[in-house]
Amino acid sequence: VIKQVYSEIIVNVGSVPHPMDKDHYIEWVEIIINGKTYRQFLNPGDSPVARFQIQSQPGEKIIARAYCNLHGLWKSA
Repeated sequence: VIKQVYSEIIVNVGSVPHPMDKDHYIEWVEIIINGKTYRQFLNPGDSPVARFQIQSQPGEKIIARAYCNLHGLWKSA
């Protein structure tokens, strides 16, 4: 789930929070906007949420991707 709040883009992994256990967790979350990629690494025990201090313009397409250590790559629609 991607949300723009002022000058911050927030990505919540899953409509139900993804597990963040040592054996099953999101390794990283990234966004792609205007041809630039921004990535945040997560650790077991962290919240499955990434916050990026980036201001997007109305109508700009934002793609979010997350990598689960068990299930691989997830991409937003």
